[in-house]
Amino acid sequence: MFNKTRILVEQYFFHLYSKEHCTKRAEHLLQEIRGRLRQLQSLYSRIENLVTVVAPDIRTVDETGKATTNIHIFSDTLPPEKNPLRLASIKSEPHDDLHCDVEYFYYCAHRIQDIISDSKNDLPGLIRFKTKGVTIVRNNLVEHPAKKNGVIVYSYQVGPSGPKLRSLRWSLDKPGIQDPRVWENTAEFERLLNESLEAGITHLRL
Repeated sequence: MFNKTRILVEQYFFHLYSKEHCTKRAEHLLQEIRGRLRQLQSLYSRIENLVTVVAPDIRTVDETGKATTNIHIFSDTLPPEKNPLRLASIKSEPHDDLHCDVEYFYYCAHRIQDIISDSKNDLPGLIRFKTKGVTIVRNNLVEHPAKKNGVIVYSYQVGPSGPKLRSLRWSLDKPGIQDPRVWENTAEFERLLNESLEAGITHLRL
């Protein structure tokens, strides 16, 4: 994931730099995109690995050959206790690491979108875009879950389509945004980012 995207970033950077149109601001912005993509690639790989750790039985087959799909849900729904030590001493587990990686993945992807959208003059030719999945998850489920269209219950699930943030709903809360899940959101983000970079390279070659 993101191998082609990282190559496209370097091609765009080279063409912009070679034409002496590269402002110092553009250099810093492209350097951040380069670094964020490296982080996204690493995060995606870690997410894939952690999914197999926290949910090893997503798909199972019984003795009759019947396939079953399992979904694992993680949340912090334990009520408080009079003695705080037991709950306050619970160690971080792999499912906590997975939750953290998924949220940071969306932060990095959204940041790349913002850089391209806000830098038309410094990064000529790039197509501004906002992927639906990355945008709604970052805005409504990570950054502003208590606002309109957000989901206040702190939870996530792991199933065949990957991790899905804030999958549980409070019975008295209004219906919130549904996370399309990480694999689908990543594919959409990568496709639109590649199209943006390819358009930018074509523009600079003219």
